[in-house]
Amino acid sequence: MAKKKANTAIQTIIGKPRKITGIKPARRLLAHIIYEFQRGAVRSEDARTLAYLLIKYGELYKMETLAEIEERLTKLEEANATA
Repeated sequence: MAKKKANTAIQTIIGKPRKITGIKPARRLLAHIIYEFQRGAVRSEDARTLAYLLIKYGELYKMETLAEIEERLTKLEEANATA
């Protein structure tokens, strides 16, 4: 099976693939995609796909953060109950 060619239009816009490590880089990349879409440099389909992936990443990050906060709160409540 032949490998798919990389989307050169997107690579031109966003450069090399980026590792998104948090909300700030994701938000920055999303803003960049929106800007490039408005300029007409990114096709609607590509912008939609990238935006969807970034939004899903944000949702997962939020769920993970909320789970961590809930876990810490539970530990604090247990510590206060035994004190």
